[in-house]
Amino acid sequence: MKVVTILSAAAFVLSSVESFSPRSLFTSTKSLMLQANALNTVSDLASLKSYAKQLNPVVGYFDPLKLAEAEFWSSGYEANSLFTPQQGVSVNERTISWLRHAEIKHGRIAMFAFVGWCVQSNFHVPWSITLDGSNPSFAAGLSPPEQWDALPEFAKYQIIGVIAFLEFWGEGGGISLGKDGKWSSRGGPHYTLKEGLPGQYPPFNAFPVHPVPLNLYDPFNWSAKLSEEKAAKGLRAEINNGRLAMIGIFGFMAESKLGGSVPLLDGLVKHYDGNYMIPY
Repeated sequence: MKVVTILSAAAFVLSSVESFSPRSLFTSTKSLMLQANALNTVSDLASLKSYAKQLNPVVGYFDPLKLAEAEFWSSGYEANSLFTPQQGVSVNERTISWLRHAEIKHGRIAMFAFVGWCVQSNFHVPWSITLDGSNPSFAAGLSPPEQWDALPEFAKYQIIGVIAFLEFWGEGGGISLGKDGKWSSRGGPHYTLKEGLPGQYPPFNAFPVHPVPLNLYDPFNWSAKLSEEKAAKGLRAEINNGRLAMIGIFGFMAESKLGGSVPLLDGLVKHYDGNYMIPY
């Protein structure tokens, strides 16, 4: 299990080098906004279908539920609403931007989850994770989901709290209601706005209470000189690897619950008796 999992992780990371490099996964909001402006043209249904062909010429555009043709918001929002339709931006176009952002974000989480599963299946911290030292053998012989179950409840609340903050900041980082009654953002336009970019994450230095010196994306600003072509290529790689990671992590979960359900993982993933849908 250990050798195979390590090899799987290495192969995945190598194949995903574009998405995990500073050129994409950790691309700063500022540089991504400046260097990948061409991606903002992917907003209506026609451009979305064309972009789908660039991502995967074999599969192409695939939307059996016709979500990209929907309108998730009505046009009757108040004048100061963040989702007030702007001139030249239809509700459907904003829906497409929302869907694109959701896929990019879920792909990033899936990549972290896939690599995390591989690492946690082979390497464990040798020290106690509690201050009283009552849990010195944490993770010894436990699978990744079993490791979560073994965490103290307070530790789980801390993890969920950090995730909640990142989600809150990702959706509304730096957004405030100005004296003119309009919404503005020091962290960049919201991704559903005309000037926004799906996949962007607001910088922490826009945090009004206590600015954080390093951002989540490209903390050392290594990608500031990226060309638009390389930024766009990196984002395409990130989306494709995110899709693969979503399939991969669900493969791990399915095999852990029903042995043999994923033939390639048969006998390689430890069975899990818990319930993924009950994290507490």
